[in-house]
Amino acid sequence: LPEVSCSISMQSCVNVHPTVLFNIVDSVIRKAPGSPDRVIGTLLGADREGVVEVQNSFPVSHREAESMIALDTEFHKEMVALSHQVSSKEVVVGWYSTGAIFPLELASMVNDFYAGSARQPVYLNVDTNLTGGNMSIKAYILGLDKTSEEKKVVITEIPCHIHANAEERRAVNALVQTLPHDGQAPSPAQPSNLEAFEVALRKMVNMIDVCQEYVAHVLDGSQPADDKIGHLLMHALNSVPTIDVAAFEKSFDTKVQELLMTVYLANLAKAQLALAEKLQTF
Repeated sequence: LPEVSCSISMQSCVNVHPTVLFNIVDSVIRKAPGSPDRVIGTLLGADREGVVEVQNSFPVSHREAESMIALDTEFHKEMVALSHQVSSKEVVVGWYSTGAIFPLELASMVNDFYAGSARQPVYLNVDTNLTGGNMSIKAYILGLDKTSEEKKVVITEIPCHIHANAEERRAVNALVQTLPHDGQAPSPAQPSNLEAFEVALRKMVNMIDVCQEYVAHVLDGSQPADDKIGHLLMHALNSVPTIDVAAFEKSFDTKVQELLMTVYLANLAKAQLALAEKLQTF
């Protein structure tokens, strides 16, 4: 184990992508009958100057006793090799476990194995038991306490955040829409282009309302101004292209007419193909 201080570690924070959480929960649901209650797996991603990006994961079968644990190291190596063929930039950055946090003695054994692949392995604990009614996600660093003469194994919690890019946010929103809400039936997993456009417009209008409310509160003195928010609002306004309203309406009407003509021609071609197919059957 690397030597670390009780309060300072080489890793500053951990960003976990939604795909990793889906993989972990899926591994819990699909675990074989008779297997250990907790699931252990490998975390893949990138270490960017102390900020660990956890982008993928896979479970690793294991057997554990009171003071011993055995991992399927061959399966781990095969999966890492296959992962490198798909994405050579993803490397081993740590490991995870589900349920309650691992006993320190067993956790140090698992961490020793992953220390051969990562500079300083991150231990991610996902509470799939839903203790307290929610699924807590915490990240830790294990090491030897260099401030102690006995150099005991210590575990230090580091900041952990759920990080999603634009594509992942859209995928998560699509999945959330399939869930039933207030006893209503779930909506289709793939909304039409018009429905997606409507949802995007509603979100944009809501965000504009929030910005207007914030500006109004700042102007009347009921809320202090924030320079960071001001710079963000200025950047958003400057990114909007300056265009004449009449010219925009004319351009928009033209595009709509072109789109309607394309839809009409597509439906006409579809009808002609269907008619030709019917004629060939006689």
